[in-house]
Amino acid sequence: MKVACAVRAGGRRRRTRTAGTSPTAHQHPALLPVYRDIEELLAERGVEVDHVTVYRWVQRFTPLQAEAARPCRHRAGDRWFVDETYVKVAGRWRYLYRYRAIDQFGQVIDVLVSPQRDAKAARRFFEQAIATTKVAPVEVVTD
Repeated sequence: MKVACAVRAGGRRRRTRTAGTSPTAHQHPALLPVYRDIEELLAERGVEVDHVTVYRWVQRFTPLQAEAARPCRHRAGDRWFVDETYVKVAGRWRYLYRYRAIDQFGQVIDVLVSPQRDAKAARRFFEQAIATTKVAPVEVVTD
């Protein structure tokens, strides 16, 4: 797929796809359509909508789609890759530890944000992940 740059009114550049194929979830985020592109696509089809409205639709309906797709997910694997990190909140690094587990197939099993990094938080994370997936890991790999 080739990507070309087009100059929009006001001198701003925008990416356009020339191959005509729709993007997939595995492509780079810069190649995915932006809200203004969707606004233009809908305008070509006679639907007048603002890009902010498209943004609001995404915010409103994405969680519903994710929840509806949840039963279709594959059964979680028995080998989990667990990492922890602290996150940036409101532009400042905060010690809110985020625990995340991914199985051998790349499926996210669970995520937990905790104010403390201790055994109690790690135990709570694993108990919650095992209860949700109903799979006890055979192997846990940490970094």
